[in-house]
This record gives sequence, structure tokens and C-alpha cells, in this order.
Amino acid sequence: MLVGGGEDGEGEDGDEADRERDEQAGDVLEAEEWASEEGVRALGPLRRRGRRHRLLSPWKALRVLQHQLVNARYTTEKWIFSGTLFSMEKTIDRYRRHAKSGINNNEVTQIVQLQQWKFEAASMSRKIESLEVSKRKLLGENLESCSAEELHEIEGKIEQSLCHVRGKKNQLLEEQIATLKEQEQTLMEENALLREKCKLQSQLRPAAAPEETVPCSQDGENMEVETELYIGWPGRGRTNCRSQG
Repeated sequence: MLVGGGEDGEGEDGDEADRERDEQAGDVLEAEEWASEEGVRALGPLRRRGRRHRLLSPWKALRVLQHQLVNARYTTEKWIFSGTLFSMEKTIDRYRRHAKSGINNNEVTQIVQLQQWKFEAASMSRKIESLEVSKRKLLGENLESCSAEELHEIEGKIEQSLCHVRGKKNQLLEEQIATLKEQEQTLMEENALLREKCKLQSQLRPAAAPEETVPCSQDGENMEVETELYIGWPGRGRTNCRSQG
């Protein structure tokens, strides 16, 4: 983009220089024509007075013509020199501009990119501020400056948001119910398999051996049991009743 602009600027400067050279050439031609006309004008009266001053008139006419030619030549050289100098200065300036743009191309690109980033940052900050203001209004804050139409619009947005929230909530609940039903079906199938395994294990298990009973000794031995009974307050004299069985 910078290179294209430089080429356009170079073309425009070249056209301007051509136009200036054409103008200078036209000025030179005009100066020469003016000098010749002035010489003819100077010779006219001298020719009319030549009868009385035949010896002096040619010299005077030649002197006037010489002065006019010198002036015309000086003017022509001045215009040519000034035009050449002007054209040279324009060429040098153009070369300096292009050389400077070529050397600092990276710097110019960085500056343009930086300006673009600044513009984008400013636009993002404005968007963030507008979003913050709308968020506060949706939360019910800073409603003093709102008109009836704005409040009605905010109410519509809130109702629409509630509809979306409730729809999403119902969708999530339905998905959870479907997941729980699938888990229930899986658990029921696992429970049925476990029951079948238990039945097979009970069928394959051998019969348990009968428990051995320990016979009670029925000897004629008498067993004595002594019991004591105390009547009265603790620490005082108590009546001891002993019984034997």
C-alpha cells in the first residue's frame, strides 16, 4: 500500500515537472519574441530620423539592438537556470522522500498498525461501556433516566430471557430424568442377574450336616446353690437369711 502510494506520488511529481518545463520553454520563446519586437520598435524611429543623422543612426540602432539581445539572452539564461534549478530541487526532494519511505517502511507500517489498534481499542471500550449500561438496566439499576418506552422494552427483554431460561431448565431436567431412567433400567437388569446367580449357587451347594447334640449328664449328684438375703440399711445390723437349695 505504501509502495503504490509512492509510485502515484512519483508520477504526479513527474507530470508537474514536465508542465513546469513546458511553461519555462514557453516563457523563453516569449522573451525572445519580445526582444525582437523591441529591436524593431527601436529601429523604426531611427530609420525615420536617418535622413538627418545618417552616420549616427546605424550605430545607435545597433547599440539598442545589442542591448535588447543582451537583455533577452540574460532573461533566457535566467529562466533556463531557474527552471533547471527548480527541477533539480524537485528531483532531489522526490528522491529524498522515496529514499526515506523505503528506509522507514517498517516504521511506517508499525505506526499504521498502532493507529489501527488504537482505533479498535477505542471502539471496543465504547461497546463494553454500552453493554455495561444495558446490563445494569436489565438488573434493575440506574432506571431513573429511562422513559416509559425504554422500560417497556427492558421488560420485554427480561420476559424473553426468562422464557429462554425456563426452556433450557426444562430441557436439562428432561435429560436428567432420561439419564436416571436408563440407570434404573441398568440396575434392575443387574439385580435380576444377581438373583439368578444366587439361585444357581443355592442349587449347587451340598446339604448341610446335622448338628451334634451334647447329652446332658443325668447323674444323681445333687447341686447345692447358696443364696443370701440381707434386710436393712447398709452399714447397720442386717438380718441374714440364708437358704440352701
